[in-house]
Amino acid sequence: MPSSRGKKQRANADVLSATPWDAGGRLLASQDFLKSVGASVQKPPPPVLVADEFARVNAFMDLKRKLRSWCSAGGNPRYPSMAFERWWYSIRDNKDAGSDPLLLCPKREHDATLVGDLRNVKFSQGEAEEIAQKLASASTSAARRLGGKRGQPGSSSEVQSKLVQDGAEVELFSPSLGARARFTASAYNKLGRLHDFHSQRTGAATLDHAALAMAWRYQALGGGGFQLALPPAAWQTLQDRFGVQAECFASPLNCWFGNYCSAFPDSDSAFGSLGSFFAFRPRRGSFEANPPFAPALLRAMREHMHGLLEETSEPLSF
Repeated sequence: MPSSRGKKQRANADVLSATPWDAGGRLLASQDFLKSVGASVQKPPPPVLVADEFARVNAFMDLKRKLRSWCSAGGNPRYPSMAFERWWYSIRDNKDAGSDPLLLCPKREHDATLVGDLRNVKFSQGEAEEIAQKLASASTSAARRLGGKRGQPGSSSEVQSKLVQDGAEVELFSPSLGARARFTASAYNKLGRLHDFHSQRTGAATLDHAALAMAWRYQALGGGGFQLALPPAAWQTLQDRFGVQAECFASPLNCWFGNYCSAFPDSDSAFGSLGSFFAFRPRRGSFEANPPFAPALLRAMREHMHGLLEETSEPLSF
């Protein structure tokens, strides 16, 4: 994963793996799938530039470090477990959180989720609100800086690939950025299959450019822990008995179907993402939902599902 502690980066020990998927199943272009379930068709977002993602992820990781340092002021570390991730999901639930996929612009300076987590580890109300305000301000500033420095469409950094570990892994490397990511060979092959099908229909970047940017994004958010999924036998049961067609919360690495909703349409559409679940408005169909266990996200999911079920007169289930 990129590092903000200097441009050149050492090889990352983290290797991205992928869960099994329905490789022999029916694949539909995203627009065709959306039409089949009565959902509106959206124009695919422009491809993510590798250099932009490098800068974005470095700024994001810097925010994580800042929160930890603020929680350790005075020589008494009190960092609540998953505090940054819970804050991020809580803010992202707000539709006014800005346009950047990672660097949010919170409208609520004193986010209740973060303040509550800080209070639980014995920060005073005033201390907790001050830390929450500083994090909101730092994130907004980072988003604005990145927004003014993005590369132009068509520009890209070279990405090289090579087999490592006797062919068991694939490493993607950007020489100009000094940054890399590694995948298991099976994960890279899965991405390649998805990209071969969907990229022709989305105008996506090349496989290696798209995979490198996507890898950095998910490693920054939480790495492999966000890539867990149901076992194949459970998926087969959901397909055979419930007619499940797609996932509401997945990624290119842990999707079972070739059509799914994901947190990051910009980095994932090249691999079949239908976009955010909260912008997905099917009128019919059966869908599986296994979201990250963040309270704000679970609440928003429930409300969105109830709204969709109330609006339709056709068979729809989650």
